[in-house]
Order: sequence, then structure tokens, then C-alpha cells
Amino acid sequence: MLPNFLVIGAMKSGTTSLARYLGAHPEGFVTHDKEPDFFTRPDRYAMGLGWYESLFAEAGDAVARGEASTSYTKFPRFHDTPQRIAEVLPDVRLLYVVRHPIDRIRSQYFHAVLRGKEARPLADVLAAMPQYVDNSRYGLQIDYYLEHFPREQLLVLTSDQLRNERVATIKRVYQFVGVDPEQVPAEVFSEFHTTRDRPGARPFDQRIQAVPGRSLASRIAPSPLKSLYKRFSTRRVEDLQAAAELPPDTLRRLEDDLRQDVARVRVFLGEGFDGWGIA
Repeated sequence: MLPNFLVIGAMKSGTTSLARYLGAHPEGFVTHDKEPDFFTRPDRYAMGLGWYESLFAEAGDAVARGEASTSYTKFPRFHDTPQRIAEVLPDVRLLYVVRHPIDRIRSQYFHAVLRGKEARPLADVLAAMPQYVDNSRYGLQIDYYLEHFPREQLLVLTSDQLRNERVATIKRVYQFVGVDPEQVPAEVFSEFHTTRDRPGARPFDQRIQAVPGRSLASRIAPSPLKSLYKRFSTRRVEDLQAAAELPPDTLRRLEDDLRQDVARVRVFLGEGFDGWGIA
């Protein structure tokens, strides 16, 4: 049994929440491994379709079966992903969640820093690693998929829609993947997503929650040490915020660079889309 829908990205845009909402539907199933990356990771792809099908062994009679791998919209780093998907799943429904492209870049940067994979200021990272910006070129990613799939198999959403118009948006999603849109599970009406992956959550305000050891320290440390640790944690968040700031000229160049791509995204989001103040 293979999937009939994929959440293809974008990274740090609310895909975890969307996958959970899809899996919570009575007629839906999402793999336990949220990001199998089957079509992008050479080691996973080498395991073959048998391994990929095994991820859906517990789907039973689910009408909508899917997975969510944000690496599927990381062109040109993974340049043959849409072609691979089309060869195996020609009729698959594709869901793509996007957010303000510069906010997404910062969120990816925070993620890398807090995992110990990055220590440079964001401006230096962007100069050395173009994939940060490429991952926010949503129009580019969309056009690459449309070379292999018809337009009607792609649904583009924004993280703002997931946050501010959640129930209506999820009903659209349910209808798109072929399940009853009126069977909205209770989780959709609540804050089902965690703070860290909440669409549109302000990353600066949330990073203190991710400081290593914070939870343990809050339980066992004496009050003076708690106060010291809090000051240390706050300082770390402030340092992270400072590292993520971009010089005004760099920010302007980045917005100019993304403007045409954002205009392309408008085609898929309609005239009500404000272009994030970029286009």
C-alpha cells in the first residue's frame, strides 16, 4: 500500500501541525516517522518500494494515506525529487505550506543553531549556504513540481491560514485529500500543535523553551540558581536574536531577490494574498 497524499514542505512552515491534523481524521493515516525522506535520501531510496510501503502497513482502510517530508521541496539540492515521486505516485495529492520567506529562513537558522549545527551569524550563513534562500523560493519549488504533475494535484496553503483560519483551511485540506471535510476532529479546534512548530509562532519568544536543561533546572535548582539560569537562558536567547539580525542592505537585497518568486506564489494563493509585504 502506497500513499495517496504527500505534505512536501516547506521546512519550518507548519508541516508538523498539518500532518497531525491529517492523521487525526477518522479516515486519515500519516506515517509514524513524520519525515521518511524516501524520495530524497539515497539510503532510504535504496531500500526500495517494499520498505516504503511498510510505512503504511497500519493504514488499514484509511481513505487518505500520507507522509510529510520537507526535503521534497529543497530544489536544487535534491533536484530529481518531483520526477521520482511522479514515477511511483503519478496520482498523488501534494500539499505545500508556505510562510513569510525571510521568517522561514530565520526559523531554519534557529533550528540549526539550537541543534548545535550552526554558530555563525545568519548573514554569514546566507553568504555561504544558498540553500537557506532556495528553500524559501516557493515559486521555484512549485514550478518544478508542475513539470511533472497537473495543477489540480497541488494545494498551496500559508501558515497564516493554518493559524488564523484553521478549521476552514483544514476542511479544504480534507476535501483535497478525499476525506469527509465535515468530520473535523476535536484536535483541530484546539491548540493541537506544540509551541515550537506552531505556524506563525514568534521564534524569538519561544527559543528560551528550547534551551538545553531548562526543564530540569526549573524543577531541581535552588531559587538563586534558578534566577541565574534564567538570566543565562535569556542572554542566550538575546544572543541568538542578535545573530539572526540582518544588516539593512542585506535585508533589502534579500527581499529584492525574493520579490519575483513571491509574485509567482501569488498565482496560487489568489488576490487576497498580501505578498508578505515583499511583492
